[in-house]
Amino acid sequence: MTPPATAPSPGRAAPLFAAALLPLAFLAWHLRFFVDDAFIVFRYAENWANGLGPVYHAGELVEGYSDLAWVFLMSLAARLGAPLDTSAHLLSALCALATTALAADVLARLPISKAARYGGALTIGLSADLAAWTTGGLETALFTLALFGLWRELTRDGGGTALATLFGALLVTARVEGVLWLLGVFFAVSVADRSRWRAHLQLITPGLIAFACVMTWRLYTYGEWLPNTVHAKAGLDGETLGRGLRYIASWLVISITPLIATALSLRALRSPAAKLALSAGVLVDGGVLFALLSGGDWMPFFRFLAPTVPFLAVLIAAGLHGRDGRAGWRVALPLLGCLSAFGLHLLPVKARVALDFRGFKDGYETELDRLEKARRNIPTWRMIGRALKEHAQEGDSIVLGAIGAIGYESGIRIHDRNGLVDPEVTKVAVRVRGRSAGHERRVSRQRFLRPPLDREPTWFGVRAVKRPLSSADEFAAREAAALVMRNVIAGDARDDALRDSCVPEVAPLGESDSLLLLRYTKDTAKARAYWERALREQP
Repeated sequence: MTPPATAPSPGRAAPLFAAALLPLAFLAWHLRFFVDDAFIVFRYAENWANGLGPVYHAGELVEGYSDLAWVFLMSLAARLGAPLDTSAHLLSALCALATTALAADVLARLPISKAARYGGALTIGLSADLAAWTTGGLETALFTLALFGLWRELTRDGGGTALATLFGALLVTARVEGVLWLLGVFFAVSVADRSRWRAHLQLITPGLIAFACVMTWRLYTYGEWLPNTVHAKAGLDGETLGRGLRYIASWLVISITPLIATALSLRALRSPAAKLALSAGVLVDGGVLFALLSGGDWMPFFRFLAPTVPFLAVLIAAGLHGRDGRAGWRVALPLLGCLSAFGLHLLPVKARVALDFRGFKDGYETELDRLEKARRNIPTWRMIGRALKEHAQEGDSIVLGAIGAIGYESGIRIHDRNGLVDPEVTKVAVRVRGRSAGHERRVSRQRFLRPPLDREPTWFGVRAVKRPLSSADEFAAREAAALVMRNVIAGDARDDALRDSCVPEVAPLGESDSLLLLRYTKDTAKARAYWERALREQP
């Protein structure tokens, strides 16, 4: 027998909120991590708070971030003297809490069965993607709140102008492409309810005004219409689309939740909540289109698609309505969404490897593998950055690809191989096939020695070595230098010229470890002789 739809009531939101929040909080704690890009935001935020403006390097106005609202909020935390890593996690958690509350309210108002509503709530609570990006250190949770909050205001009767204004302003500032999402929300709700398009347009108008203000501020502050990150990362070709398709296919078979939503979509469009399901589905499709055109992302747990989870929950809840039989399987379906949080998958590893969208030289990584690598790397890179700060002299600089944690902790000048904070690099870099998303234009280290860059960095690279070294310890230094060389020089054929331009330098890293740096030198003969000897003496 088909279970009847229960009357929509806001009072039913509290148990739905609890059903979503409890598993989400557990998963978020289980998956907590930081991505290196968060520390780029932190450096901008601290400089802004210290009166230097929103800059990475003092005096250089380059918008090397894509999340203005997040940088601004982190700068407020810095002004208050709060640690930015803690502040980022706390603010993200609050955003996720608010999103869960709004989603519970939407589900409570749907004219569907009680079991279907709980299925939607559990879809949110058991999503590994949403839980992971409740942490991470970036703006994803804020963006998700702004996107879903605006949609909720436009789809509910009596939607408030004040909240729509707030969410619209956050949406266009939380991500550089936020204005496209603002228009996407308008399109999605108007498709589902054409009779109210004028009211919807009125509610998004403050967001459009906020976007105009941001563009004016950007042009005045940086002299550019778009952030430098767009120039450094954007590019549409066959490889980008192919990687985007693999990204989406991986999301379907690893996150499982979108696959469930797809399977239930026809039922959802026949349910009493068909209009909201259609509107939510349009926005999920918008997220898929964005991921396709951008080529996806290398970070764990599908950052570009995590904001679609609340909309998937609405789709799944509508699709679960009217199913015959016991309600237990309505819990089992959303439970599949958390499998990847524990390294579990329905698809065999060989099939997932075929869909690898990252293209890392070390081979395929699961989402949990990528997250665990970030957990290992970030503390080490922060430690390296602090050691560099103590070791560096005024005016010293270093060439880096990962400019976040090391750059934030060291505070020294960074020559950015990816060009995110360096438009001169962006102009000379060319797209190289086979690299991960956002890294297609990375330049080689030796490129900084040639026109038009013509830089003389102090160091070309740095590595932590798990043993004490001294400049007099020739065997140990040579051994460690060879490790660096395999990763920094021999690993990139275009960096062979560095053998003529650098020699190892040792610095302490704590009580028992060492920093090994590649110091720039103009003594070509000395550098070449060192590297030839080091290569010859390695097994």
